[in-house]
Amino acid sequence: MALELRRLELSGPATAAADLLQQIDPAAIQRLRLADDQVAGLPLLLQNEQTCFNRRLMAESPATESMATSWRRWAG
Repeated sequence: MALELRRLELSGPATAAADLLQQIDPAAIQRLRLADDQVAGLPLLLQNEQTCFNRRLMAESPATESMATSWRRWAG
């Protein structure tokens, strides 16, 4: 929503000190960055997710949600 408001010129660019921006997840900032390198907004909340798995069933960490749930197909 912040990007759309900025594109419609209904809001100004977000301003923050460089050291604050460095503390925020770079992917979150990139999603809010405009073509002119301004930032449309700052994320207020990031929701982390954690997945646990049984190493006896999967030797390596699943890279995607699809891989994580694929064990159901052969686990019976």
